Amino acid sequence: MSPERAKSAQEITTVAALETQRSVFLPWRHQGAFIPRIMSDPYPASVDLADPPPVEPAAPLPPVPAPATLRRRVLRGAILLFPGATARVLARRYLRTEAAIDRTRLAATPGVTLTQLDDGAALLHYPAKAPDRPHPRILLAHGHDGHPRQFARVLQSLRAKGAAVDLLVLPGHRDPAPEVCGVNRIFKAMQTALDSFGPYDAAATHCVTGNALLQSLDSGRTVGRVALVSAALDLPYLIRTSGRLYGLTGRALDRFVAHVARMSAPCPLEIPWREMASRRSEPVMIVHAAGDWAAPVENAETLASVWPGADLRVYDRGDHNTILSVTPAIATLAQFLTATPL
Repeated sequence: MSPERAKSAQEITTVAALETQRSVFLPWRHQGAFIPRIMSDPYPASVDLADPPPVEPAAPLPPVPAPATLRRRVLRGAILLFPGATARVLARRYLRTEAAIDRTRLAATPGVTLTQLDDGAALLHYPAKAPDRPHPRILLAHGHDGHPRQFARVLQSLRAKGAAVDLLVLPGHRDPAPEVCGVNRIFKAMQTALDSFGPYDAAATHCVTGNALLQSLDSGRTVGRVALVSAALDLPYLIRTSGRLYGLTGRALDRFVAHVARMSAPCPLEIPWREMASRRSEPVMIVHAAGDWAAPVENAETLASVWPGADLRVYDRGDHNTILSVTPAIATLAQFLTATPL
């Protein structure tokens, strides 16, 4: 849903057939996925707690326009000649996620179990290191085009503090076959996790799953405390930004957004997040990068102003995705999420 690991126009071939680039990142297997060149991969190769921490991300840079490669010229021609068809194909490509968990490695990880949820989602269960002692239960949820290992260092910190962690795996990330994952499936996955395994003492989300959590809370579900990382909030803006990375403009861009909305029905792209936040009473921490080009920091500031008692943390380092590799942000998140009264 978000342009995390954004599918840049530089990596698109034609409308009819999109050339793929294969890469393997254990335990997440990317099959036929576009590997973005806007930034290097900041995440560790697995959620194994023995892995060394990744390199601290530098201050963010804005997306760089792709050079006029043959692929880009072909795409521009398709947009001019067939704007409707091009927008439809790219919208489907935008919502199709292809990063699947590596079950072979997962099966070899002591203590970690997987529960399959409805509609292609799943939960990875990481038990508390001392399960006989009181410990918080925490839910983590990655973004649409991200992957659960985005939370690897946060997960490591939470378990070091004694927490039991459930990691929500969105549709398209559980099984190797590529799937379209619209807002509807993201919202359903969040609600199913909360209904089946909640209540949780705390929950942390990235990007669009923050919208799903906010809507779930507004519909009566409960979480002890909430952390929203790189909260998308304004999904139409997020989607239009992604469309522009493909090179879409004007009517083609409008059609792209409309196709994404259609494939996300019946869930609307826009929710009254300001009104929803004003009705909340849970402690909330909002973690955002000042240079987040996908989700403007101004929206995070507005959210903090309407959510009673909100704690807003804005960091100069990192961006929409790499904020989860910024050491001070990780430490702050872990402290906040494990502070739940038992």
